[in-house]
Amino acid sequence: MRLALIRAGVVENVILAADDYQALADVQAIETDVAGPGWTYEAGAFAPPVPAVPAHPAVPVEVWTYQAKTVMSLTTLGSLGLDGAVFGLNPEASLYDAVEAAIEGLPEQIRIAAQIQLAGAPGTRRDAPLLAALSGPLGLTSEMIDQLFIAAAAIP
Repeated sequence: MRLALIRAGVVENVILAADDYQALADVQAIETDVAGPGWTYEAGAFAPPVPAVPAHPAVPVEVWTYQAKTVMSLTTLGSLGLDGAVFGLNPEASLYDAVEAAIEGLPEQIRIAAQIQLAGAPGTRRDAPLLAALSGPLGLTSEMIDQLFIAAAAIP
C-alpha cells in the first residue's frame, strides 16, 4: 500500500509499505493515492502545498510603451525623492515631464532617437541604452527603474 508519512500535519515522505507497517511514534502513516511530500493533512483530508510567493516580483525585461508612459505620467518627481529643478520642474511634476525635458538636453542624434522611441516604439526594454542615458540626468537609480518597470507591467 502507498502511505504518506505525516509529521506535524505535513507529509514528509510517501512510501510503499506492507500491510503490517508500523510508523514511528511521532509519525502518522495514512494511505493515499494522491498526496506527496509537502502536502498537508488535517481533519482527515490531504491538501496540496501552497506555491511559494516570491519575496520580490521579478523585474520584467520589457514593458509596452503605453505601460511605461502611464507609470511615468502617474509618478511625481517628489514621490521618487527628485526635485526636477535642473529641468525647471517642481516636485509635483510627473516623471514623464522630466523625461521629455531630459530628452531635450541630449545630443541631436540621440535626442531624435529618443523622441521616436517615446512617440512610437511598441516596447521599452529595461536594458535599453536610452534608458541608461536618461537615468543619470534624471537622478533615477537602478532600483527606482526596476520598481517603475514592475509597476508598468502591472498595468493591463
